[in-house]
Amino acid sequence: KAKKQRAQRNKIGRMLKKAGIKIPKDHEIDHINPISQGGGNDINNIRIIPKSQNRRLGQKITTKRRKKNGTY
Repeated sequence: KAKKQRAQRNKIGRMLKKAGIKIPKDHEIDHINPISQGGGNDINNIRIIPKSQNRRLGQKITTKRRKKNGTY
């Protein structure tokens, strides 16, 4: 799974580079609609946000998923 996610990030990174978009230091690529919820890897579903904010958002999504599945 980690290998597949890394490949997706590299693909998105190349796509942004082609479009002339640079990612500032301490920022990350984030999906507006997560892949796990049917979001895609197109440029309209991508945003660049600070790493700290991305970590908080990821934690919320994981917690919601665990509560829904009863594993939390």
